[in-house]
Amino acid sequence: MHEEERLRRKSENLVRSAGYTCDGAASDSAARACLEKQEYNLVLLDIKMPGETGMELLTHLRGSYPELEVLMLTSKYDPLLAEAAVELGQCGYLVKPVRPNDLLVNISAALYRRDLEAETRRSRQRLEVTVRERTNELLNALMDVDQSDARAVALETGIMLRLARVVEIRDEDSGRHLERMSQFCAILARELGLPAIQCERLETMSQLHDVGTVVIPDAILFKAAKLSDEEFKVVKGHAEAGYQMLIKSPSELVQGSAVIAWTHHERWDGTGYPRGLSGEDIPIEGRIVAIADVFDALTSHRIYRPAFSVIAAIEMIESEREHHFDPQVLDAFHAAVGELQVVRRRYAD
Repeated sequence: MHEEERLRRKSENLVRSAGYTCDGAASDSAARACLEKQEYNLVLLDIKMPGETGMELLTHLRGSYPELEVLMLTSKYDPLLAEAAVELGQCGYLVKPVRPNDLLVNISAALYRRDLEAETRRSRQRLEVTVRERTNELLNALMDVDQSDARAVALETGIMLRLARVVEIRDEDSGRHLERMSQFCAILARELGLPAIQCERLETMSQLHDVGTVVIPDAILFKAAKLSDEEFKVVKGHAEAGYQMLIKSPSELVQGSAVIAWTHHERWDGTGYPRGLSGEDIPIEGRIVAIADVFDALTSHRIYRPAFSVIAAIEMIESEREHHFDPQVLDAFHAAVGELQVVRRRYAD
């Protein structure tokens, strides 16, 4: 009997002796056949196996069975391979020979993590439904504001801010993103010499820039691994969705928010989305929000990476001059970095 086959069968017997139900597969084709016939909670996957490589099978598992936990096994530690496996979403990486107790501990931990993640998904799904319902209520309330009422602007502003907070509660990592980003926008607008009323309105309107994210499923919005091309296409749809949600309002303030939602992912060189606008065809509000949003994103912790330093973020943004960002707005950004830092400290995560 081949050594790898002997170790595989030994591992199977160990897992069964610990009370788990276990099926063995000596090749990728056998593993696929098992998965098509029965539902599993976890896969122990050897990187080296007959047929395709374990990494290729892992890619298939992540695409077809996203809730399946995977423990990778390898004969030697390879940091590049480990990094690639992590990007594909595996949950464990063990070097053979694995001591029996270590294997069982990792299996137990992976299954426990799977249960926690399943409960988190259920909670997020309930929250997702609640957010969509509340979003629709607030959008309808915006439509019903009587524009002849002297209180109309105050009512609109209040409803818009409530709507922004409802959308934000889905994303625990965003922290105080809206407070920071909207004040960044007002600071940049003032630095550019825009009228005071326009700066004030931009601070309010910019808080709905991501309202369209309510249409993105939680499984994509909160995915820690790299998004597939199809998933990224879904994410990009939030710009159009936000525009369509807001543009039918009779309020100029809400319509302004619609334009921001529609244009804050456009790029100066025309490679952005959803319409591929370029240069000054992008409204100034969209160009301002683009820099404010990216600066706050880079300097904030995310589920998939730690925060960058302010210096690193400034360098990264500057590297996108005349590509992603309007040079004039970028100059205003550099001039106002001190003020932006004050806001960051005031609204720290």
